[in-house]
This record gives sequence, structure tokens and C-alpha cells, in this order.
Amino acid sequence: MTNPIQTCFTGGCRRCRRSRPGCGDYKSRLVFMLIITITVALPLAAKAPRYPVLVPGETVQGIILPANERGSYRTYLLDVPSTASLIRIRITEANADLDLYLRHGQEMDDYDQADFFSESDAWLEELHLYKVYETWFPTGRYYLDVAYIWDEMPREDGKSFSSIPFSIVYEVFDADELARPLVPGEPIDLELNRDNGYLSHFTLDIPRRTEAFRIDVLDTPGDVDLFLSRKVPAPVRDDYLVIADTFLGRETIQMTGENRFIDAGRYYLTVLEATSPELPVPVRLSAELGTDPPFSAPVLPEIPIPGDGPEAVRLATVQLVNSAGIGSGCLVSSDGLILTNHHVVVDDGGKEVPEIFVAISLDSYEAPKELFTAEVIRSSPENDLALVRITGDKWGRPLPAGYEFPVWRLGDPEALNIGDPLLLTGYPWMGSGLSRSYITLTRGILSGGELTPSGLILKTDAVIAGGSSGGAVSDGRWRLLGLPTFVVSQDAAQLTYFVPVSRIPRDWRHLFR
Repeated sequence: MTNPIQTCFTGGCRRCRRSRPGCGDYKSRLVFMLIITITVALPLAAKAPRYPVLVPGETVQGIILPANERGSYRTYLLDVPSTASLIRIRITEANADLDLYLRHGQEMDDYDQADFFSESDAWLEELHLYKVYETWFPTGRYYLDVAYIWDEMPREDGKSFSSIPFSIVYEVFDADELARPLVPGEPIDLELNRDNGYLSHFTLDIPRRTEAFRIDVLDTPGDVDLFLSRKVPAPVRDDYLVIADTFLGRETIQMTGENRFIDAGRYYLTVLEATSPELPVPVRLSAELGTDPPFSAPVLPEIPIPGDGPEAVRLATVQLVNSAGIGSGCLVSSDGLILTNHHVVVDDGGKEVPEIFVAISLDSYEAPKELFTAEVIRSSPENDLALVRITGDKWGRPLPAGYEFPVWRLGDPEALNIGDPLLLTGYPWMGSGLSRSYITLTRGILSGGELTPSGLILKTDAVIAGGSSGGAVSDGRWRLLGLPTFVVSQDAAQLTYFVPVSRIPRDWRHLFR
């Protein structure tokens, strides 16, 4: 149901608290009338709010008219229930750039007082508030301003708009209403999409004398996070018991008891794809009692071993995911050795990460599959190189006997000449319009090189981005020449620097086979 409402500015701009022009000339004559008006109006004001109230799910039509000086706006009220896990406010129609400003409990004198806001360049502005990502998200009444912040009204064909019509909808995603049971040992398939706010809620009942349980995202092409609480289904972030929102697409939560047994009873699980991609995200989810790998975990696929060419490049270039970030790597031995940059496998303090997850692109047009775990076995900070060994599958199970990986063949980077063509392969963050990085190949030429105190470093005009570090620089015969390491940019220009494979320490090479 729609509710057409027009904006009235006869009271002046409340941003600057200015009175209506000429009010002082009439004060003495209006005192008696004001007393009578207030006496009559107070009981009515107690019954009706000053501003229209947005009802969840109902689209409201409004009009913004020109203001005096500080911009034009329309104020609404909305109520957030305690069980809300997400509220979404959307401008669904507008012919100008409108912004959204939200404040709890009271009006705004200026927009620096807004608790939450959305002021992008998009005309159809959206404000998404996930309780799991907020440390402060009180329930109750909020004041919402739909604002046109520019000094002049928009123009078309040389004429200023006389008004800005718009439509807005307020949506509440209620954790109590959305929750469904997750039964240990019974995997469930779900879809996160725009209609459900890219989130889903579950209840999980744990029996007495349980020593441990685990929750696993068994499969998804998205970046799905898990949030586990005990008392209520949708608390603020600080009140969750366990949060799994790392760089992994497929997260895991494991719970073990401090005094042997964990607390029995009901737990509440939130499953969320917070990047809100345009496409629906399928998810396969399971809960199991105990800490053993989930019974329903996918079987490790056999990886093809192609010859040279694009397919070999795709399969031998992997994505490395750890607690510090995401990078790329190159398989250099059939038993699972990966060459990458040292900075890919260390945290912000320079300490090597204890566990690495390895993802492989089994299909050029699908997100890489997080299939393996790995650990650092060699590092050379001065060359920005590290050697990583695959130790098992993603669930901690050992690799099957005789399991083999495709590998890169090493080339001779010192035989390169300036102008020779180069191919760069990796997993840049900008390599997908979705929430995961897809394998991406770019091309360029050898642009030059520099002798540094640490050794030779080469450069190319091929484009890379964050996440490509540790990937592959190859020649036209698909031989590995180096690892893209960092970028130097100025304005729109970019040079990519890469460490040549000639700087691999000699005592590492005997491990390649």
C-alpha cells in the first residue's frame, strides 16, 4: 500500500533552527491565538506522531520541495524491534541524487549527528544495517531523513525541478520469524538472496553430555560467514559466542567444552553473505556432534594433469587464504609444493601464519574451490619468497595415496629482452563482480628491470591488483618466469614488479619434482 506524502517547509529549516521570515511582526497579535492552539493541539499531538511512520514492507511515496539554504529533506519515523537482525531502507524511485540519514531517539540538527547514513553517488540509495556487524544498534524509534543536500535543485533542459518525487520502503528481517532448525547430521541446502537479505537463521539444540560440535559451510561460491549465539537469535556483534568471518568462503565453527562437556541447550546460528552480490548464493550447511571432519564433507576431486597451455596455467595457479589475507601461488611439484611471495603468508607483524587454505579453479568461470590446507616450510624474506606444502584436505583429512597436482615448468627470466610478451595469472580482488576472486589472466610486455641489493627485479606494464601477489608471470610458452610482487602507480599509470624465479634459493630446488 502506498502513502503519498508531501513535504512542507513553512516552519523554516530545522537544520539551522531559523524562524519563518516576518514572524516577529505578529508576535503580539498571535499570543492569545497560540495559547488556544496549543491547548487544543496538545492532546492531539500526544496521539499522533509529528512525522509519518514507515511501516515495514510498505512503499511510501514522498516529494521533496526546495528549501531555503541548508538543503531539502523529508523526515520519517521508523521502529526497530529487538528481534531484527537486519533492517534495509531503500529508495526505489527518484529523479535526483538523494541520501539517507538515520539517528536513534531524536531528530538531527545536522547530519554529523546521524548514527548511520548512506550517501553514495547512486540515486537509488540503500542503507543496510546488519546487527552482526554493529557493536551499537539499539532498538526502538529512529528518525530518518531523506535528503537532497545540494544547494540548487537539479535541472533538466535548462529548467530547475520544482520538486523531487521519490518512493521509499523500510524492511525488517526478523530473526525469530526466519529461524528454522538445524539438526546435527542432517545437511541442509539454502539460498541467500536479495529477498531474504542474504542471511538465514537457525536454531541448534545440543544434547546433554556433548563434548564438542561443529558447524561447516560445506559448499558455496560466495563468501559466507557464521555467527553463533546462545541467549538470543540476533544480538549485536560483541554478544556473539563465536564469529567465523575470515577471508574463507566456506567457514567452520568448532565448539569444545572447557570442562569436558559443552553447555547443552539451544544455540542460535546466523548465516550471512554480507557482500550482498547481485546473484543468489547457494549454500550447503551442516552441523555435527564431535570434532571429526563432517561425515557429509565433499569428496576430494581428482585434479586433471594437463600439458602446457591455458588449462595447465589455471590448475597450477592457486589461491592462498589465511588469517592475514588472500594471495596467489604457483604449484611447483606434483606432491603439492607451492611457490609464493613471503608477504602473502605472514601477518601484519611479519610472523608466518600457522595455517593456509588452498583453493583451485576447477572451472575457469566458477569461484575457486577451497580444497586443501597447507603450511609454510621455507621462507626467504630478503627475496620475498616462500615455499608452502599442502598437508591435507580442507577438513583435515590426509591426501589419498598417489594424489598428484599439476605443476608449472620453470623458464629462464634472465633470457628475456625488453618488449618480450608476458602473461600474468592470479586472483585479484577486482577479478570478479561477485564476493569471491576469480582466476584472472592479463598480458603485457617486459618493461625493464632493476638490480637491487637483494637481486634482480623485473617490471611489466601488465595490470594486477591486490590478491595477485605470489601468482604467475609466464612467457608465451607457458613457462613460469617470476611472481608478481608489488605495484607502483601514478595517476592512471601502473608498473608491476615481479621477482624472477632465478632468485629461488638453490637449496629449495631439489624439493621440486
